[in-house]
Amino acid sequence: MEGPKVSVVIPTHNVDTTIARCLSGVQSQSYSPIEVVIVDNFSDDNTINIAKTFGAKVAQTKSYPALARNVGIANSAGKYVFFVDSDQVLSRCVVEECVSKCEEENAEMVRVPELFIGKGFWGSCSAEWKNHYVKVEKRSGARGNILSGEPRFFSKELLIRVGMFDAGLLWGEDYDLYQRLKKN
Repeated sequence: MEGPKVSVVIPTHNVDTTIARCLSGVQSQSYSPIEVVIVDNFSDDNTINIAKTFGAKVAQTKSYPALARNVGIANSAGKYVFFVDSDQVLSRCVVEECVSKCEEENAEMVRVPELFIGKGFWGSCSAEWKNHYVKVEKRSGARGNILSGEPRFFSKELLIRVGMFDAGLLWGEDYDLYQRLKKN
C-alpha cells in the first residue's frame, strides 16, 4: 500500500541487542513510504551503526524519553508519527492498518495493542501482568478508560497542535500526552 509518509520514531540508548530485530520489523512492513528516525542518547555500543545499516535517520541528544520523542517529531517528515520502543517488533501490517484507520475514519491517533514477552522470571511475570489487560479487553470489550494503553500512532499535526510531549517529565509522558489529547 502506498500513501502518506509515516515516520517511525525510536528513542535509543545502548540497545544493540534489540535494535536490529526492531528495525527488521519496521523494514518488513506492508506499507510504504516509511522513514525511521532514531533519537539516540549517545550510545556507546553498536546501536548507531546498526541503525545506519538499516538506513535510519539518526539524531543524537542527551534526553529522557519525552524530549527524545519531541526531537523525533521535529526531525520527521511524515504526515503520521508512530512511536516504537527499541525492543518492540511490529507485525507486518500494523502501519498499514493504522494509516487506514486514520485516512478512512478520520482518526488522528490509534492505540496499537501490544503483546509482551518477558525473559527470565521477573520479565515473564511483568509480561503476564501487562498481557492481562489484553485478555480482559477481549473478554469484556473496551469500556472507556478502564484499560491500559495509550496511542502510539498519531497525526503529526495533532501532536504539534497540543504542544507535543512535556519534556519536563521523566516518566509518564505518554499518559500525560494522552490526557491532553482527550481534552483537546
